[in-house]
Amino acid sequence: MIITEAKLQAAVDLMVATDEDIAIAKVEVARKEYLCKVARARIFLNAEGSVEQKKALAESSQEVDKAQEAYFIAMGQFEKVKANRETNTLIIEVWRSENKARKEGNL
Repeated sequence: MIITEAKLQAAVDLMVATDEDIAIAKVEVARKEYLCKVARARIFLNAEGSVEQKKALAESSQEVDKAQEAYFIAMGQFEKVKANRETNTLIIEVWRSENKARKEGNL
């Protein structure tokens, strides 16, 4: 596979353009994870019964379900940006290897 200068530039540009996106996505995942814990704790503290009953009520509550769904959406968005960046990192690495081989006369 030969990586063209245009393909390399596009990969570098995407890396630069998504620096902030991946940081924001990572923070959003942490925020949603925290909100899941808060929702569980809120339901647990307001529930009656044994500890196991309180845990079960918290886990099966609509509030925790919504918080968990928001967490999964945020995680999916983070992983999408991360995977895209990893692909572009591979493009850059392949170009480096090709460029080195070319300089050494092996390509």
